[in-house]
Amino acid sequence: MKNLQNFFGMPSSTSARLGGSLTAVALLLTTVAQPAAAAIVMTANEIGNDVVFSYSGTLNLAGMSAFDNTSIATSRVWASGTLVQWRTAANNISSRYLNAFSSRPQNLGSGSLTSADTSSATGLFGVSGSNLYLDNTLTASDWLNTTQSGSMTFQNNTLAGLGIAEGTYTWVLSGTAADTITLNAVPEPSSLALFGVGGVVFACVAYRRRAGKQ
Repeated sequence: MKNLQNFFGMPSSTSARLGGSLTAVALLLTTVAQPAAAAIVMTANEIGNDVVFSYSGTLNLAGMSAFDNTSIATSRVWASGTLVQWRTAANNISSRYLNAFSSRPQNLGSGSLTSADTSSATGLFGVSGSNLYLDNTLTASDWLNTTQSGSMTFQNNTLAGLGIAEGTYTWVLSGTAADTITLNAVPEPSSLALFGVGGVVFACVAYRRRAGKQ
């Protein structure tokens, strides 16, 4: 800031404020120049006697190109094939992006290919191995600027029955935006609540035992 003060004859406090403003503008321009960040989150929840998969979000496909178009027969999962796919009622043709990920899970468990009993989606979407599948009627701008979503249900089933191990799985796109696709596979919410209550009870019992020894 000494250069600004000496060159313009500014007081040190003024030059400091100006320097801070210039820094803020530079950071803003740097942020604007970067591709917009986006992400899609998939969930797999045990709800009652069913397993419900859903997805929601946007993707920045900057730096990525589709290889070809291919059909998706049904909404389905395949744990050992790292496959999770939604198709729409109106369209089963997807744009396929080969080797779409810079990193990805090697499997979701050991389950076999299973089709959903019911499903709906705003846009065909899915992952399978190293490939990404996107509705071919939607443009890159649609995937970036409009939240897409979908749901599919596997009736009378569990995560274990589908061969899916509980946990969080992340795919990182190979494009310049390096967006992420995440799958959260969680047990039945009631089971989690019961586990939480059990933890609280255990903590209370331990506290009372310690207090009784004092």
